[in-house]
Amino acid sequence: MAIETIQMTSNNIAMPISRRDIQRVDIVGVDIVFTTTSGRQIIAPQLALKAAGSNPPAIRFTDGQVAATEFLVQAGRSEAANDLRLPLVAPSDGAPVEEAFRRTRQGSAEETAEGQARAAP
Repeated sequence: MAIETIQMTSNNIAMPISRRDIQRVDIVGVDIVFTTTSGRQIIAPQLALKAAGSNPPAIRFTDGQVAATEFLVQAGRSEAANDLRLPLVAPSDGAPVEEAFRRTRQGSAEETAEGQARAAP
């Protein structure tokens, strides 16, 4: 399976595939990962972040152009346990990636519980 990264030029991205080649779209942090029907994965760094901004970039496919915001709607949020096969970078504290995701989810749940406790009469 091929994994490649594409960079934005100006305010658009030139994708080396057609739209019909896309099987899956995932948001991973601030990036968007396009997985093709052949299993190829194309990472667009910071595209999710920029697509949510006030001047979203355009994505030029071999068969046409669309606004990046279109993929925010159809994308799924990804976690370490799903079937994406991306090279994950270990956290700076040396913890395994899965542990870092677990701690992040646990911290979010604890923050939500604390906020609800403060809001209770």
